[in-house]
Amino acid sequence: MNNPDLNKDFQKTGNSIAIILKIFKCIISRSIKNNNKKSSIRKIHLLKEKQWSNSFIKIMMPIALFLIICYRFSAVTAHDTTRKHQNSMHSNLELTITPSPTPDLEATVTPTFTEIPKSELTPDTYFSSYRYNSWDIPEEVSCGNLFWIEINLSKQTLYAYRSNQIINAFLVSTGTSRYATVTGIYKIYAKYPACTMTGPNYHLTDVPYSMFFHKGYAIHGTYWHSNFGTPMSHGCVNMRTEEAAWIYQNAPVGTYVFVHY
Repeated sequence: MNNPDLNKDFQKTGNSIAIILKIFKCIISRSIKNNNKKSSIRKIHLLKEKQWSNSFIKIMMPIALFLIICYRFSAVTAHDTTRKHQNSMHSNLELTITPSPTPDLEATVTPTFTEIPKSELTPDTYFSSYRYNSWDIPEEVSCGNLFWIEINLSKQTLYAYRSNQIINAFLVSTGTSRYATVTGIYKIYAKYPACTMTGPNYHLTDVPYSMFFHKGYAIHGTYWHSNFGTPMSHGCVNMRTEEAAWIYQNAPVGTYVFVHY
């Protein structure tokens, strides 16, 4: 049975399908072409990167070799310099080192001495051994049998002599820096078992065993302090009362008094 209308419909349907297939074919072919283009572009980029890396390696290889050669050369030079310095040091040591002499046992042995304990007051033979400055110890004192007195202001000590022999020594208190005790050679010109002494900022009564040797300067006993060995006075020579009594008994008027630092 032949129906012309149905044939027309089939023909139209076939044409439509054919057109659709052509469209799909075109789309697929274009996508394939695009993919091919992208892959070709990637290949071109990869090829260029490979060429650039090869050229970079070709450039850097000589530079790296040059740096390695320089490093090796500097290391060798430094090693040689170090060895030369060490050799020079060794040679200097060999030149400066000298054999030490063998110690002589007999020469190094020294005798040992037992130390003799010293007393609190060491006898001072300063004036009896030699002369000092422009004044001398009179010959009658150094050669005779007279009693005489030495006062060492630096040591704050009074020494009692009989001729050239020290027979006693005492700590004293002489004048302070503001009221210094006079220095020189004097003689005791007056003696009082007790007297009153008056001066700047002091008034002392019954000062015991006073022996004046220069103006108002005197050797005397002390009852107002016991700080002997330290300058304390207004110029006089302060002694313990019992020690001043001993000097008073042995030192007549005319006894020489030598005062010095």
